[in-house]
Amino acid sequence: MQIDRSRFLMLTASIAAGGCSSNPAPVVVPEQTVVVIAPQPTAPPAPTASAVVAADPAPDIQSGRVETIARVTDEEPDEGLQGGQGLAAAPATCGNTTGRVGSCAGLRAPGPSCESFQDTQQTCTEFASGMQPRAAEKAIACLNARSGRAAICQFNVTQVCAAEALKSVCIEPFTDAPCRAAMSNCSGMRGSKLTMQQCQRALSSVKPRNRAAVLSCISEGCAADYCFYNLH
Repeated sequence: MQIDRSRFLMLTASIAAGGCSSNPAPVVVPEQTVVVIAPQPTAPPAPTASAVVAADPAPDIQSGRVETIARVTDEEPDEGLQGGQGLAAAPATCGNTTGRVGSCAGLRAPGPSCESFQDTQQTCTEFASGMQPRAAEKAIACLNARSGRAAICQFNVTQVCAAEALKSVCIEPFTDAPCRAAMSNCSGMRGSKLTMQQCQRALSSVKPRNRAAVLSCISEGCAADYCFYNLH
């Protein structure tokens, strides 16, 4: 029987923790142009902090009204990376792109009853292509160390090796804003064990094209260690 390992692990984590938070992610309000109709003032109105008047009022002689165009702006902190925007473009700067990625070709099952072995082989190749070299080196070495033994047949062996690899990853500066948003989203989840450092190491460990997917997984499941499946 084929089982989607990533969905299974996410489901069990969510059941154990009591369900993920329903708190919505921060919403960025777009800039809007609002037309305000007001009586003709006796003196020019003073600008406020939330609105900038950007028009030359033209009085309506018959109605005695003045039409003023006001541009309203709402600023959101941590623009660009909060909520995952711009993650693929953020540079990796602290050395995670350096490492000797091993081969998955040598993985061996101890016998024909190793049911999840094919999935483990597939995930191993995904580590090689989708993780940063420093993390991939450790994760694949962890799997190869279990090759040919019963340990390679454990259903969550790739999850265990991914968690082991994260210990060697340095935290990239760009992970601060998106992980703060994820932690806020998970703050109401009963039993959540997600930490800021786990989130940051997870985002730092994958190549830019996989960052948004990993962040989405972390925010949905409020955990990081099972978010390394289906990398590309």
